[in-house]
Amino acid sequence: MDQHYQVIKTLTALEGFTSDLHEFTITKQNTALFTALKQVPEDLSPYGGPADGVLITNAA
Repeated sequence: MDQHYQVIKTLTALEGFTSDLHEFTITKQNTALFTALKQVPEDLSPYGGPADGVLITNAA
């Protein structure tokens, strides 16, 4: 967004990741860095969680 809160560019994460713009930086090279998370289905019952649980990861 610009100084008037008008959207000037929209970025999205790829490969099933969801962007989290709480951590967003524009670099000196005019590129953007941001965190992205992915929900991965996982059986968490060995750890006391649900069999149809979800892990949240930032690794591909």
